[in-house]
Amino acid sequence: MSSVSGTYIGHYGGGSETFIFTPDGTFNQYFVKAGQTVYKNQGTWRIENQKIEFKNFVSAVDELGGKSMKSTHYTFAEGALSATGDSIFFNEDLNIFIQKR
Repeated sequence: MSSVSGTYIGHYGGGSETFIFTPDGTFNQYFVKAGQTVYKNQGTWRIENQKIEFKNFVSAVDELGGKSMKSTHYTFAEGALSATGDSIFFNEDLNIFIQKR
């Protein structure tokens, strides 16, 4: 899990989303748009078959289009880990991903 640990940032929905993954399997997540924090969240993560499984996850994908920025909580979600481990894709069709900094 330590290879995934670190800070990842994605730009979508008119804002920036930051994830901070720690080696103990926890993460902090926040989304900022127009200088305002839209939401903050924390949960747990683990790697399973080149996917990252999240518990207690907020989806920014649901808020795309700029019409509404209400947060949507999920008890479980997953993202696809890139082969190099430096990106996590939430929706490849819409090019929604976060990249390690």
